[in-house]
Amino acid sequence: MNRRRMGRAALALAAVVGIAAPSWAEDLVFVVSSEVSIEINKDLVKDVYWGRRLYWPKIGKQVKLCLRAAQSPLNEVLLRDFLMTSQQRYDRYWKSQMLAGRSSGMENLKDLDAVIDFTSRNPGSIAFMSVQEAERVVNPRIRKIRIAP
Repeated sequence: MNRRRMGRAALALAAVVGIAAPSWAEDLVFVVSSEVSIEINKDLVKDVYWGRRLYWPKIGKQVKLCLRAAQSPLNEVLLRDFLMTSQQRYDRYWKSQMLAGRSSGMENLKDLDAVIDFTSRNPGSIAFMSVQEAERVVNPRIRKIRIAP
């Protein structure tokens, strides 16, 4: 069997078995301040993290983006599985946005405590955490939304 047929066979098997995402894909839990009451989905996450959505609908608050600390494996999941880009390309994109005056940048949060603190104190903020981290977090001032890539 040639490679093309093997690939097609693997895709067909995946469809039959019900595998929806590649095995390396990982869900993230996006965290927003409790004031953000709209539905958060993958498309909205893409729009927000690519700077196409600057204000939250209904509440009119400016979106405040957060990434995890540099070299965090969670950043890699966001970039690879949700935004389909590399850290280098993403950094270059945001630097160009800032130089053009279309962005004020984003927060880099060092750990889970910083994520919870920032999102609970800043209406309009959005950050993310792993599913395992989210299971340990209870805070009425934030909403957690699990999204698959």
